[in-house]
Amino acid sequence: GRSAPDLAAMPTPKDAAWLRNHFKSLSENEATALVQLLSKRTEDVLDAWRKAPEDVVQGAMIYHESGCSSCHTLNGEGGNEGPVLNGLRLRHDREWVKAHFADPAKLSPGSEMPPFNFKPEELDRITSYVMSIPK
Repeated sequence: GRSAPDLAAMPTPKDAAWLRNHFKSLSENEATALVQLLSKRTEDVLDAWRKAPEDVVQGAMIYHESGCSSCHTLNGEGGNEGPVLNGLRLRHDREWVKAHFADPAKLSPGSEMPPFNFKPEELDRITSYVMSIPK
C-alpha cells in the first residue's frame, strides 16, 4: 500500500544483509547486483548519478543485469576472473570495446568471456558506461 523510497534521491539506511534478505525472491546475480548498487549509494554517489549522462546510467544497469561483476572488478568490487574495468578507456578505444563484447576471443586470445549479443542501443550504452569509469 505504501510507495517505495526513491533510491535515486536518497541513500539506503539498510545494510547488505538486510538488502540480500529483502531481495531473496530474485536470482543470485540480480540480488548481488542490487545489493552492490544500493549499499554504495552515498550522497556523493547519488550526486554523480544525477549528473551522469542517461546513456551511461542505462549502461550501468545493463552491466549489472548482465552479471558482469561476477567476473570483473569495478571500484574494488566484483570478481577477479576478468580484467579490472577501472581505467579501461586508457587501455582500449571505444570501437575495440564494442568489438570485444561481440567476439572476446578474437581480440583477447584465450579469453573466457562469452560473446554478448547486445542490441545496438544496449551495446552503445554499456560501452559508454565502461568507457566512463575512471582509473
